[in-house]
Amino acid sequence: MPAPGVTIPPAGQPPPGEMFWILVTAEGPYGEGPVQPGNPGPRILDSVGACTDDCAHDVCDVGEALVPACALCASIVCDKDPLCCDPVNGSWNAQCVQEVRTVCRSLSCPESQGQCAHDLCTGQGSPLEPGCDSPPLPVSCTAAICQVDPHCCQQAWDEACQAKVASVCGYGCL
Repeated sequence: MPAPGVTIPPAGQPPPGEMFWILVTAEGPYGEGPVQPGNPGPRILDSVGACTDDCAHDVCDVGEALVPACALCASIVCDKDPLCCDPVNGSWNAQCVQEVRTVCRSLSCPESQGQCAHDLCTGQGSPLEPGCDSPPLPVSCTAAICQVDPHCCQQAWDEACQAKVASVCGYGCL
């Protein structure tokens, strides 16, 4: 008899311990990732080119047009701004990089850093000044986080501060 909470997989599946099974649920009602305003139904992603594991470049860097399927944020940006992924007439330009913040609601790019000493998503170390990210953010995420957790602006910006980007500010670090 298995331990409480442990189920034995049906025949044809690997025995426990040989494979890790995870149930992944989507944030949006149609399984498309982050909820987007004005989305009347499932989002259909039309991808140009082959699906690959990697983007031609990071979504934070300007360069050639990206394949929407290379990253979740690329697909969200390209859904709103098709030129970012048009290999003939478009490119991943500064506007596409800005849309990582405004459309994907991600603070992962240096573009969203403002005057902060380091970015809110990956930078750790020195404390950040409340308001250093406004602009480009219309409402300062650092100020909101520091109000909830003064440690982030008095001692150090650490993983706990980074985790609050989503819960306090409503942004992500895609």
